Amino acid sequence: MWLYGSCNGLMCLFNQSSIVICNPAIKEFRVVPQPPYETRRTSNLGFGFDPKSNDYKVIRIATLYEPYDASDDPYYEAFDEYDDTMPTPVDHKIQIYGMITNSWKEIVVVVPKDFLCPNRHPCVSLDGVFYWLGFDFSTRVPVIHSFHLFEELFERIPFPDTFMADLCVLKNSLALVRQESDRELGETRFDIWVTDEYRVKESWTKKYVVGPFLAHYCSLGFRPNVEVFLMSCHPGQMVSYKLSTGDIKEYNQFCGSPFSESVLQVLSYSASLISVKIRVD
Repeated sequence: MWLYGSCNGLMCLFNQSSIVICNPAIKEFRVVPQPPYETRRTSNLGFGFDPKSNDYKVIRIATLYEPYDASDDPYYEAFDEYDDTMPTPVDHKIQIYGMITNSWKEIVVVVPKDFLCPNRHPCVSLDGVFYWLGFDFSTRVPVIHSFHLFEELFERIPFPDTFMADLCVLKNSLALVRQESDRELGETRFDIWVTDEYRVKESWTKKYVVGPFLAHYCSLGFRPNVEVFLMSCHPGQMVSYKLSTGDIKEYNQFCGSPFSESVLQVLSYSASLISVKIRVD
């Protein structure tokens, strides 16, 4: 089960076969109806609030590949950016689910043919816009794709360089976190890039360098509205790093043993009393 977004106390979860919207504060959940175009795996999901319709929505992008997969699943979404034999995307189906209608609708929108997002880079949202870290087949470099929920419009955002990174939100700005590891020295460091004008490549600025640390860490994200960077040193364990002072705080273990395969995810969350039960008129 993966967390694919949090908004006003609601969370969207996905486990490769079902999408669930829940409110943990009041212990309610809703299983979203199965969307059209079944696939064995969906990585391109987003969850957020649409003030225009006063509704919470899930966006899903199903990608059509050529050639077809051997199982006759035309929306097979396996992805490896280092595999030269990977299938080529030829079309995309965009579906949006609304909680009010409890149904999916398909929208007609121009999507870049090379829109592909690896499973390990979930969507992030900011001010009604969804962002995915993707990959350009023609140039073999990473790109950022955005979808404006209100206008139902796709855009491609310039990347500051050719490195791979994690996409996050830092103090209401889009951020990229690049991890550098030195195996010989056993060190890990993180370069944090921030932009306020995401349409302009030159606006990306490397604002922080975190580390190096004499241990292996992976990036988790940021605490909302504060400059606290979160990392994981072991599965199920979390460490915070205050960017302004360099202070480090270790948290108690969340789940499993230090050597388990538990996966820790971090999302911004505020408790609310919003119900996710299906309305019955």
